[in-house]
Amino acid sequence: MNCPTSLWLWLWWLLAALAARTSPLPGSAVCRATSSWVPGHQVWSCLVKAAVFATGEDADPTVEQASGSVMRIEDPLCALLDVVAVNEYVGWYYKSAEDCLSTTWRTTFEKPVVISEFGAGAKAGFRDAERRRFSEEFQLDVYRAQFAMIEKNRAVIRGASPWILADFLCPRRFNQTYQNLFNRKGLMDHNGNRKLAWGFVREVYERLAMVGDQDSA
Repeated sequence: MNCPTSLWLWLWWLLAALAARTSPLPGSAVCRATSSWVPGHQVWSCLVKAAVFATGEDADPTVEQASGSVMRIEDPLCALLDVVAVNEYVGWYYKSAEDCLSTTWRTTFEKPVVISEFGAGAKAGFRDAERRRFSEEFQLDVYRAQFAMIEKNRAVIRGASPWILADFLCPRRFNQTYQNLFNRKGLMDHNGNRKLAWGFVREVYERLAMVGDQDSA
């Protein structure tokens, strides 16, 4: 059967969703967690992305909100978990990079919180003095602000993993100028060309590794 590439990608997308919802969870004996699947992202997750972004006491704890400067984790499911993982994209999907600096994280659960995804998209080679969206400069600004936010909230956030190492094909990315069926959040493009944010993120983790070595000495 002669099918266009996009159709095969959508079929794979559907089969992966079904597999993730019907297969047993790997490592379930080690981590009390559940399996979740987010289209276009990782198929397996041993951690639940369970967060509520709210500013008021009457906010619905089942809905993600992006208003205000307090990220409050209140999902009752967290009580059953060993570790809580949260995907957040302040500066990319909502608000601006500057808002990271005034954002405070809070949780009512005495559980370690890990930022399992954060970052921004950039098309490799698109350099822009005005630091507009999808430029390498824009992505760098978001990463700088995100790491500053994480450092400020270390009492709650105990780990973080940037999304993602390299650009990859994603049939839901339709912007022909910057995406062209690629998720552009990689620190390098799909050919291995490093973006500006690559060097910054490397420096951050090298510094953290040195601190860890000193603490264990």
